[in-house]
Amino acid sequence: MTLVINILIDILNEGLMYALLAMGMYITYSILDFPDLSVDGTFPLGAVLSGVLIIQGVDPWLCLVISFAAGMAAGVLTGLMHVKLRITPLLCGIIMYTAMLSVNLVILKAGTDGKAVASFFTKNTIFNSGIASLIPKNIGEGGFYIRTVVISLILVIVCKLLLDLYLKTKHGLLLRATGANDKYTVMLGRNPGTMKIFGLALGNGFAALAGSVIAQNKGSADQQMGIGMVVLGLASVIIGLSLFRRVKFMKGTTMVILGSLVYKAAYQIVLSLGIPTDFNNLMKALIFLVALVLGGSELKKLITSLGKKPEPVKSDSKLALSNITKVFNRGTVDENKLFDNFTLDVNDGDFISVVGSNGSGKTTMLNIVCGGIQPDSGAVVFNGENIVLSKEYERARRIGRVLQDPKMGTCGSLTILENLALADNKLHPFGLSPAVNRKREEHYKKLLESCGMGLENRMGVLAGSLSGGQRQALALIIATMADIDLLILDEHTAALDPKSSETLMKITEKVVKEKHLTTLMVTHNLRFAVEYGSRLVMMHGGNAVMDIDGEAKKNLVVDDILGKFNEISIECGN
Repeated sequence: MTLVINILIDILNEGLMYALLAMGMYITYSILDFPDLSVDGTFPLGAVLSGVLIIQGVDPWLCLVISFAAGMAAGVLTGLMHVKLRITPLLCGIIMYTAMLSVNLVILKAGTDGKAVASFFTKNTIFNSGIASLIPKNIGEGGFYIRTVVISLILVIVCKLLLDLYLKTKHGLLLRATGANDKYTVMLGRNPGTMKIFGLALGNGFAALAGSVIAQNKGSADQQMGIGMVVLGLASVIIGLSLFRRVKFMKGTTMVILGSLVYKAAYQIVLSLGIPTDFNNLMKALIFLVALVLGGSELKKLITSLGKKPEPVKSDSKLALSNITKVFNRGTVDENKLFDNFTLDVNDGDFISVVGSNGSGKTTMLNIVCGGIQPDSGAVVFNGENIVLSKEYERARRIGRVLQDPKMGTCGSLTILENLALADNKLHPFGLSPAVNRKREEHYKKLLESCGMGLENRMGVLAGSLSGGQRQALALIIATMADIDLLILDEHTAALDPKSSETLMKITEKVVKEKHLTTLMVTHNLRFAVEYGSRLVMMHGGNAVMDIDGEAKKNLVVDDILGKFNEISIECGN
């Protein structure tokens, strides 16, 4: 019995310590969907840094904070490589891990007079000084050592509660939304890259913190401590999320903590089988494999854009595309010059229906307006300012957009209420105040009531569980909640059934009229193009071949444009 209890204590000891690492991996892997290999370097960074500082007489509790900060700094560098230099997550992790091998070695040798191991067995640590001295070392007749378990448990609970509180703030909600759908973050007028960098910093901070705790428990630190941490952390996350995903009341952080304990228990069982230690890493890999089965040219652009300012262009229109040129696959056999000095003026209050054959430039034009595609030359003048060099997320602060795919305009893993709360905060800072302002719920209900779909009674439901029509109606409400100057509708009824399309168009017309929104709507539905809006533009080959407004638009019928549309469609082979 004593042996069993000691084994359980060992599992709790290591499982809780490595749970700190698992929480970091939960942020990067589960929330951000970023397989971050750099933790193999930031884990020993926290260990080595703590070991060196403790040898120098620094308070061991302060070492935890310093290690966390150092891990965050390393995570920022990983994020910058991914966001600014567009390097893939896998390569970012490899590069950072390789760099940390040298950084950790330099720190280790500088703090130990050239030694390869930082030993501090006789020094004060978080397990034998301060608050630890108030906790008894042993309990029971068997003298079971429990101080380490208690200290580790306190640390894990504190970190879990702080992380849970953060994920409930506006900033935390935005981080979750970025991982699920970064386009949604752009539509909220925020830079998803910044959120990814912060998430990677937070994840690596937890990894370094885990390294510091484990090093202080061992009384030593070395370069080899980081080997296999990615496997261990990911296995804990995947096991936890797989085994406990059906427990509705359990938070993700709790799941990964339990996953760490399960992983350590499984590893302990494998060791008890008497398998030679040479196979330890193989056993870890097999446990990870089981966990997986259970879980079922940019640098040049960055440099050349620095300091570049758009040329001022005068325009009295609300929006003006001036002399836009765009060539795709330039210099290849697939070169396609879509726009050649294309110009379009959109007046304040216009509701323009844009039609045309596939490949005519409709959606590309919208992407140029919104910043998703950069023209080779020309100007995009919006509210009198040339915004051609502005970032997509910056333009989104004044431009609302509903895309063809209902999933793209909302975050499926957030509730209707949480989606609306994020959108309501679009023009305000995303800080650490509560994400949902309960005083605004009645306002949200009134907005949803206007849809006539009963969504006001389902605000606690995940957006991902809604039908396509309901989710697109929610996306329209979200896109128009803030005080915007332009609404972009990119085939927003195309993915819906006929009845849902009719309903959504009526909602669209109502919202546009009530808010007096200047609107650009791309559609393949000629009847919608004729019945809705104050102006109709037909595009072909990157040009506006038809532009009808005023009384002519009011009196327009489908047959008036059908002949021209069929003509260009046949010409394009559609």
